[in-house]
Amino acid sequence: MSIRIQYAYLKQQCWLYRRNYPVALQPVLGAALKQSLKTGDARVAKARAAEVNAKYEEIVAKVCKKYAFHAGFDAGGRVT
Repeated sequence: MSIRIQYAYLKQQCWLYRRNYPVALQPVLGAALKQSLKTGDARVAKARAAEVNAKYEEIVAKVCKKYAFHAGFDAGGRVT
C-alpha cells in the first residue's frame, strides 16, 4: 500500500518536496520550493515534509510582510 504525503512525491527511490509559491510572490521567490527529502522511507519522508512545509510557510510570511505595502498582498500571499 502506498502512502500519500501532501506536497511530496516519490521519484525513483527518493522522496521529493515541491510546493508552488503564491502567484503574487513568484516574481520574488520563483515558481516553487523544491527540495529532496533524502529518504526512500515514507514515514521519514512524511516527518521531513512537515518540517519543509513549516519552512515554506515561514518564507511566505516573511516575504508577504516585507513586500505587503508595495505589492498589496495579504498574509496568504494573495493580491488584495
